[in-house]
Amino acid sequence: MLYLGLPYSFIELPLFDPRVYAAAAWAPSLGDLLLDALLALLVAAGGAALWRHWNVLGRVRAPRTPGGQLAAAGGLGLLFCGWLALLFVYYTTAFGSSQLSLDVSRHLKVTGFWLLLALAVLLHTAAWLVGFFGLTQLTGALLRHVPRRALLLGPALLAVPVLGVGLALGQPWVLLGAVLLLFASLVRAVGMQAAPTTGSYQSSVLIVLLLALASATGALALYAQFEKQVLADKQRLAGNMLIDNDLQGEFLLGERMREIAADPFVRRSLSAAFGRPEAVRQRVARQYLGDISTNTRAMLPFMTRPATPWAPRRARPTW
Repeated sequence: MLYLGLPYSFIELPLFDPRVYAAAAWAPSLGDLLLDALLALLVAAGGAALWRHWNVLGRVRAPRTPGGQLAAAGGLGLLFCGWLALLFVYYTTAFGSSQLSLDVSRHLKVTGFWLLLALAVLLHTAAWLVGFFGLTQLTGALLRHVPRRALLLGPALLAVPVLGVGLALGQPWVLLGAVLLLFASLVRAVGMQAAPTTGSYQSSVLIVLLLALASATGALALYAQFEKQVLADKQRLAGNMLIDNDLQGEFLLGERMREIAADPFVRRSLSAAFGRPEAVRQRVARQYLGDISTNTRAMLPFMTRPATPWAPRRARPTW
């Protein structure tokens, strides 16, 4: 490590530069985000291995009473909601960097850093899908005695009003709940077994549904980020309109003021015993302020002040 200069030689790479990408405290650079993704995928693989080694589904006892089934369904629903909310928050954070974004509506420029960011998001998504796969298996094992019609029609009928409210209010969190309810209904609609084995048709269908769930969550995260960006742009535009900033005019005014101060005619006219402010005003307006906005011209009140013949000799201007 000392010979290779580790880990400082890697920290100096552009991959770990916060100017390229910085999303949060746990992901201050693109390299840290990739390391977090690899660690999350490793933890998910270890958890899946322990899940099969301990035979968790074989030890689960499904409740037969309505009260026990309702409690199990409520607990599983909270687990699904919490896990999906964490995925949504991750997507929102990962897409929130202004330096590097996966939003194709901003640009279609594909770079190496853009591909690495996409890889990190995919690795994190794979780790989350392992958790969803285990929760789905646990749900099938705990609710195996619940009638199929209740598991099929219950989430579907509840998803319709939730989806309508979410579309009417434009709230991503409400739409996310509707997506989760539709996922639960589709899992039961395809006739999923309580514990689909790896490599079987049931497992393939479940993976496709989980990918659809992750895609919908990512789309809602992008939508939420887009809404925040639009609101911030509107607020900034409204603030600029209220303040009436003219940055270009102020910059040009600074340059013109230096040129006016160096003009011999302006110097002689303002430093004479009986000044000629009207001639100076006309010369400045015609020669120096022709390409500056009207708002900026109002910042020169000294050009329109009336002359006072009995005033003493003015000092030499310093601007």
